[in-house]
Amino acid sequence: MRRILLLLLLFLCQVCAHGAYGTTASNEVLSLSHGWWLQSSCKIDAKGDVLSTPRFKPAGGYTVTVPTTVVAALVKHHVYSDPDFGMNLRQIPGTTYPIGGNFSNIPMPPDSPFGTSWWYRKEFVLPASDQGKTIWLNFHGINYRANVWLNGKQIANSNDMAGAWRTWEFNVTQAAQPGKTNVLAVQVYAPTENDLAITFVDWNPAPPDKNMGLWRGVDIATSGPVALRYLTVLSKVDSPQNDKAHLTVTALLKNALNRPVKGTLKAKFENVAVEQDVELAAGESKDVVF
Repeated sequence: MRRILLLLLLFLCQVCAHGAYGTTASNEVLSLSHGWWLQSSCKIDAKGDVLSTPRFKPAGGYTVTVPTTVVAALVKHHVYSDPDFGMNLRQIPGTTYPIGGNFSNIPMPPDSPFGTSWWYRKEFVLPASDQGKTIWLNFHGINYRANVWLNGKQIANSNDMAGAWRTWEFNVTQAAQPGKTNVLAVQVYAPTENDLAITFVDWNPAPPDKNMGLWRGVDIATSGPVALRYLTVLSKVDSPQNDKAHLTVTALLKNALNRPVKGTLKAKFENVAVEQDVELAAGESKDVVF
């Protein structure tokens, strides 16, 4: 079967009210990995609307690199000894579940330092060139619930932002400040015994925080008025000849504007080109399939 290469998948977004066009191709991604501040909420009086502003001055706590769970960060800062050595794991506060028991199904001990939420806080500067673009905040994995604040504005709450294996993308254009210092604050909660989290590792002793934290990366991306996400080409090959492939091309389109847009989605590979007109309502996300 000949090799097939997807060359182009582009949405030309016509903003009806202004007659302008905006590209959907994302610019460089700004990774928010280094320079986070971590602290237990028990040691912080401020709430997210203050924590996520420059007027909050961190005291104590720990400088961490994301991704990291809370316990992993504390071990790195030598608050606790290496849990992989000897019986050190059982010396960490909150590690009182029975040896051989599945901690995922057991409530967090009431005196555990991980029974409360922990704050991750990050200051970063957005490029001035991001002015006029749509700005997206991406979380590639949190465990298990989180409240998110950016520059004093709440972006998400823990009632909706939950799930160890989910990814999250938020349009933060209205809260972001290109060319200035931005402050992101994330309040993370450990999973309870009733949550479907990282529960399947039954051959490995569980950490006392139940893997709480930002355990995958966080970044900022930009786009035009419409973002193009999850570009996928699915192939089904005729059998047994293997001489023909049926391709399905899909993409998710996300309208970041508060008004409808319309345009044309085009896909091209080798000598084949297809296109279809697409209309998106204000704030709508839609899967488009060829």
